[in-house]
Amino acid sequence: MSIQKNLKLNYLFEQSQPGMLLTTAWLHEHGFSNQLIYRYTSSGWLKKIGAGAYLKVGDSLTWAGVLYTLQQNKNLRPHVGGLTAMQLLGKAHFLVKEMAVVNLYMDINKRLPSWLSTASPSPAFFRVHKITLFNKRVDESTLISHNIDGFILLLSCPERAVMEMLAGVPQQESYEHAYYLMENLSQSRYEIIQTLLEKCHSVKVKRLFLHLAERCQHEWLKKLQFEKINLGKGKRVIGKGGQYDAHYKLSVPKLTGDENDEQLPTV
Repeated sequence: MSIQKNLKLNYLFEQSQPGMLLTTAWLHEHGFSNQLIYRYTSSGWLKKIGAGAYLKVGDSLTWAGVLYTLQQNKNLRPHVGGLTAMQLLGKAHFLVKEMAVVNLYMDINKRLPSWLSTASPSPAFFRVHKITLFNKRVDESTLISHNIDGFILLLSCPERAVMEMLAGVPQQESYEHAYYLMENLSQSRYEIIQTLLEKCHSVKVKRLFLHLAERCQHEWLKKLQFEKINLGKGKRVIGKGGQYDAHYKLSVPKLTGDENDEQLPTV
């Protein structure tokens, strides 16, 4: 191999983080032509993962590396949220050694690259939620940077993660599981919660969040300015049967151990 080619390879390994998925766009941006990409792939220095995505020789495919590459695309910026964010931040009801599902949240109008379908490592896989749950002005302030396997990734803060998870109750997560997760928000920042509730577009999520917070008797509820939160009109039903919270006009399932009262006490 010529000195020039050797220097180019060294540059490739120096500029890319170990385990990072390399896209064609990234390679072009760093001076690698299609001809050179083909040559490196043929010689085994790069392994093609999907259409327009490669992994360096010796690197392992991980969900963190894949997501890091996705988040480098400023037009996409998917973040880890919901239950996965709570698990990674140690706020879940139980510890998880290996992710079975990685919940990603992104703008409903964005399209993910086709290579993602072949770059989801086992046993983890991505569940993509395309929703517009909040006003865009709260996006950056409620996302945090978190180190996962050497990659700095964007995650929802705990308060936002719970609201994202509540959007999937009861279809993807149970009411009871949501209650246990809400218990872990006792030390939450009421300022962040106030902002999220004011900017959230989902009446169901806002009512369910406040209902669960009251059941958990969180002290920060007393500091919220409820007059600034739009809770909509009419009744909402979460799951089948259960109890009715007249305060939030919300029908919810009974928790394990609940008494047989049809009316929930309200604050």
